[in-house]
Amino acid sequence: MAKRVRPSVINIEVDPDTHLRLRLLTIKRQTSMRAVINQLIREYLDREERGE
Repeated sequence: MAKRVRPSVINIEVDPDTHLRLRLLTIKRQTSMRAVINQLIREYLDREERGE
C-alpha cells in the first residue's frame, strides 16, 4: 500500500501566479522548502527594483 505524503504548503501573501508556482514546487518536492522561499523572495525583490 502506497504511503500518502501530506504536501507541506506555506501561505505567503503574493500574487496568484507566484503562489501557485510555490505550491506546485512544494507538492512535487522538486526542491527544498528553503530553496523555494529564497526563489520567491528573489523574484519579489527583482520586481520591486523594476518598479512593477
